[in-house]
Amino acid sequence: MSQDQKIYELEEREKQFLSAALAKARTWLDDPDDLLKLEALDKLYTDCLPDIRNGSTDRAEAIDVLGTAYGNLLVQNGFRWIVVEDQYGTDYAVRHDATGVMAFPHSSVAKRLDTER
Repeated sequence: MSQDQKIYELEEREKQFLSAALAKARTWLDDPDDLLKLEALDKLYTDCLPDIRNGSTDRAEAIDVLGTAYGNLLVQNGFRWIVVEDQYGTDYAVRHDATGVMAFPHSSVAKRLDTER
């Protein structure tokens, strides 16, 4: 039997975390304006892989930065950041209020990294 999900609005510290991760994502891009382009974010991910594998980029930091960047792209397209708590833990998510569709950008990046090791 699974627990119900609890959905929370972002608190100030969570907003600050996302803002800082987004600022860092801008510094990782060749052109900071590319933050809203999926192709640029995919290239950034691909470019980060060797650095994550060799340890010159911290895996957790990469998940924070890339997950926030992907989530931000969805936020620019009708989603909003929330925090979800369920039987698996607590995580950032984005949710489209009109449809109820949710995505977990940080977890998605982490899983993708796990499959590409």
